[in-house]
Amino acid sequence: MLRLLQPALVVIALVFVGLLLAAQWQELRAYPWTLRPGWLLVSALLLLASWAMEIGIWRSLLHAVGAGLPFVPAVRIWFLSAVVRYIPGNIWQPLSMTIQAQRWGVPAEATITGVVLYQAVILLAVAPLTALYLILTGNLGLFTDFLAAWTPWIIAAAMLPALLFLARPQWLIDMINWALAKLGRSPLATRLTTARLLGLLVVAALNWLLWGASFAALAFALSDDSAAEMLRLLPHLLFSYP
Repeated sequence: MLRLLQPALVVIALVFVGLLLAAQWQELRAYPWTLRPGWLLVSALLLLASWAMEIGIWRSLLHAVGAGLPFVPAVRIWFLSAVVRYIPGNIWQPLSMTIQAQRWGVPAEATITGVVLYQAVILLAVAPLTALYLILTGNLGLFTDFLAAWTPWIIAAAMLPALLFLARPQWLIDMINWALAKLGRSPLATRLTTARLLGLLVVAALNWLLWGASFAALAFALSDDSAAEMLRLLPHLLFSYP
């Protein structure tokens, strides 16, 4: 049954993608498309680099919780699970990853814990990027005029979680172990050092920027903006997560 569930999830995800495209087809046809092949190639290469880096982070976290996964199967699992996330609901992507990883001897608890750790690392890495974006642009969206005077405090608040867990990295594992205990699962025996967490945060932040760069290159590939306009848009696109 589990062997049939994964292909079924991929098919369902593709159906939802098709329905989304069908719902927006008239708008897509009416849009004045342009194409710059060079920028499109750059976007594709950055996207592949982003995926490779994400998979590396995930495999590192799996290793931290006592599991291992070869690179090629990890690529397949990551890609198929990325497709499955287009099914409405938050459970399908981790479920897909769990089912596939079990075929390679990775316990379900290790996969789920690895996913939770991955999300935690990404969230902590985003905080310094948010602070950097505010320093560079001062852009708070609709609240810029109201909160401009509070920008230094907002930057400090954005940095606080990352600094806190870098000072006490084991707290992150302790929080996950608390959640595992509530679920009746065995705690993680791993230790997380400041150096290791810092390395993960740096790689995760670079990965976020790679995604943003891929998004920016795609936007430039589909527009006829001037070089000056692209330069103006670059910080906003670079820090965006598509």
